[in-house]
Amino acid sequence: MDNHNHLMAGIQLQRTLQRYLASGKSLKDKRKLLWYMETRPSLRDAAPIIRLEEIEPRLELIAVIQAAYHESPCTAQRDPDGDFQFTALQLVYLLVIPMEHLRGISATPMVPYIPYLKLENYLSFMVLGRLPDDAIINRGTASSVPPDDTHTLSTGSEMPIDEDAKERAKCIARDGGVCVLTGAAYPEVCHIVPFEINATQAGLAHYREQFSHLTRLLGKESHAQVIGLLDSGLGCSNKAWNMLCLHPTLRDWWRKCLIGLKYLGMIPFSHQVGYHAIQLQFYWMPRGHDISPQDPAQPDRDMIQEMLQIIEQDDDPITESQKYSSSLLETGQVFSLNMPAEDAVKMKLMIDIQWANARLAAMSGLSDNWERLNRRPRVLNVDGWLEDRWGC
Repeated sequence: MDNHNHLMAGIQLQRTLQRYLASGKSLKDKRKLLWYMETRPSLRDAAPIIRLEEIEPRLELIAVIQAAYHESPCTAQRDPDGDFQFTALQLVYLLVIPMEHLRGISATPMVPYIPYLKLENYLSFMVLGRLPDDAIINRGTASSVPPDDTHTLSTGSEMPIDEDAKERAKCIARDGGVCVLTGAAYPEVCHIVPFEINATQAGLAHYREQFSHLTRLLGKESHAQVIGLLDSGLGCSNKAWNMLCLHPTLRDWWRKCLIGLKYLGMIPFSHQVGYHAIQLQFYWMPRGHDISPQDPAQPDRDMIQEMLQIIEQDDDPITESQKYSSSLLETGQVFSLNMPAEDAVKMKLMIDIQWANARLAAMSGLSDNWERLNRRPRVLNVDGWLEDRWGC
């Protein structure tokens, strides 16, 4: 029966293709179909978004950090009984950063300053391109920067630079003029790391303030490579290597970290000297769990398991995605993009940054509702914060 079904499906596919070719389709349409068939995604086993074999060693190191803070004179971020509690976002950060960085944090006398990690500002800026209201525009000068509907950075008189039309055209040509995930026509060009982070001097200044968070999220090799890549000048990342073609709905999900792409590797492209094929793996990110980024989170296996859940909703993106693709988008699908070797190395870094940020956002509950960033933590001792900030 299976052989018969395979045979009938093959015959139907052949007939459908013959009708398509005989229907007077343009050369452009035929090339798009050929491109999609040649670059169709393969499916590979997807590794968990955090290393499961590292959970126990990480929990041990996190317990050391928690105990060190508990024994310190600092009083911020403690519950009514005086016990220190991580926020969900802080806990995810300690689960995502490379092990060598976590070991370094656990061994440093700076442990009491864990509560002051400004991860909310970092994620809002590095994922959405939003500056906080108290962003430092120039050294020693504070300025209020209200977000607008497009999240464009502004310092009042400063106007952001324009996006580069030539680089957008390069991206569209490289991606075949279709969504790289679904093959849908008429995609939008999406920046991997937000254009806004270096579209203005304000953005550049704030990026440099956030650089330490970024480098802790990356491994040592990436740390060295990313220096100067995103802050060498206005619009320095407004390049095709920081862009992807995505269906408009998928672009929105990408920005919210409902979906993610993980770098798998790159290989020389056999059809063009000096080019590499960069391989990216698609993930549906955790969502739907009852976790809020600024609420207390107990560092144990039960909490981690909840953070990794995907709880489907009535208007779930997985079901919605079928409208934009001939097949269901699945975690594990692998896509390849061909580009100059130098660009492939830079895109790899952009993907690594976004992958780290997407895991932070999704596991901490941000991907469902970014407005949660505006909430205060459930446990917040303001007097203790002031004492710690200036007295510890």
